[in-house]
Amino acid sequence: MMLNEILGKGLTYNALINGYCNDGKTDVAFQIMDSMASSGCKPETRTYNEVIFGCVRRKRFIKLERDLKPSPVTYHLLICGQCKEGHLDSAFRLMHLMKENRVDILHANRLAM
Repeated sequence: MMLNEILGKGLTYNALINGYCNDGKTDVAFQIMDSMASSGCKPETRTYNEVIFGCVRRKRFIKLERDLKPSPVTYHLLICGQCKEGHLDSAFRLMHLMKENRVDILHANRLAM
């Protein structure tokens, strides 16, 4: 029962975060992510991807000071955001980081499509 409650909480939090990010309210999404963590429901990679995507769409770049292991989709979102802003050097650094971490670049692009 406890596991189902936690999983349900995570899905609810992620849905709220996604909704606020889609509406351009990334500040509210960050507040929800903080309350998610304080309620004992740890934000996961998908949670961070939602916030990153919302920030990229709004051309708002932030530094996430959180324990996050980027997924291929996370890298894809960050690289696309850097390219859209003309920061190709940063995009190439991210691609180099992907290679160092043995993340398949082609796989990341296929997942994001």
